Amino acid sequence: TVKTMFALLLVSGVIVPLASADSCSNYTLVNDTGLVDSNHLLRQVNAADVAECCTECAATPNCGAFTFNKNLATMQCRMTATANILPHPVQGVVSGKGPSVTPPSPPPAPNYCTGKKCRNVLYFVSDDMRADWRTYGLPVKTPNLDALAAKSVLFEHAYCQISVCAPSRMSFMTGRRPDTFGVWNFIDTVPLNTSATPGHFKDHGYITLGLGKTFHQGNGAWNADAYWSLDEKPYFQYEDGGCPHGSEGGGHCVKTDDEIYDYKLRLTTIEYLQYAANRSNATGRPFYVMTGFRKPHAPWEYPQRMWDLVNPPPLFILRCFPFPIHSFRGPFCRRSRKLSRSVHRQRDCGGRAQDVADGNAADCLVEAAGREAGERHSVSL
Repeated sequence: TVKTMFALLLVSGVIVPLASADSCSNYTLVNDTGLVDSNHLLRQVNAADVAECCTECAATPNCGAFTFNKNLATMQCRMTATANILPHPVQGVVSGKGPSVTPPSPPPAPNYCTGKKCRNVLYFVSDDMRADWRTYGLPVKTPNLDALAAKSVLFEHAYCQISVCAPSRMSFMTGRRPDTFGVWNFIDTVPLNTSATPGHFKDHGYITLGLGKTFHQGNGAWNADAYWSLDEKPYFQYEDGGCPHGSEGGGHCVKTDDEIYDYKLRLTTIEYLQYAANRSNATGRPFYVMTGFRKPHAPWEYPQRMWDLVNPPPLFILRCFPFPIHSFRGPFCRRSRKLSRSVHRQRDCGGRAQDVADGNAADCLVEAAGREAGERHSVSL
């Protein structure tokens, strides 16, 4: 129940501050605006008037904006995490925007590791990789990935939080659900002051170095000043790659090593990892190195030796293999043998970097599955 009623003077397109003394005083109103985008809808309730809708939003976790539609008899109040208001004005619709709902980040603690044993971190991400490894029972050649899995915590039931690349990465990097801030596509982002995993380590005194496709936006370097130690090394941005008859939507081709982005990423990751180890030894600060490989995301580029491992006819072949009973349920359909070659390419790139990590105080390994439609994460702690 709204105990305090207040008068509003609303003029189309003019922002009018709310004047009440209750929790709605932090909201501003605009008359005759668009509705909350249904794709970003957080909650929808009945409300008698704008004041009640505002109160409902203030009482709803993560609600940062609302619209009240005077033209409806029910469900007049629509709420969203951020200002996801459609740009098409509707007469009789009032929108209200509140303060940011971003939870405060923990205060930096640059001396956190002083006198403590803080472990170094090497974090691998691969793009669009499913569970088609020999470890999971598939008849493929993935020796380095299998060796990593053998000494790791291996998840056999893991699920992605959303099957779209950019919001999924934004989610697992920040620990926020996609619906918390309405991040559903390749454009939306969380607020810049949102804490993220590399930024958390940086705030606690770590040397944080980033390479490849970690975030989707900014070629991986999104909000880089807040999350990475750019005074140590610049962020090594990712490239999409391409084939003469295909791009990110498909296509395959044979290339030399130095024409493939992941090979360059492999070499640069080793360089950054060696730099981080040397700096850590010199300063006593631990390091966090995160590298995001682009493969096996299409287009499937691979050197001749990877083609020779499979050597199939140039046909699109669909095969189904059952997973072991202890693993994922149901049949598993291989998309193409071309994808298999890209997986072999991935293990060739990742194995050498892991060899370097084994010699640089990577104390234990965690292999975690589940980013985007079966994408994988490997964290070395």
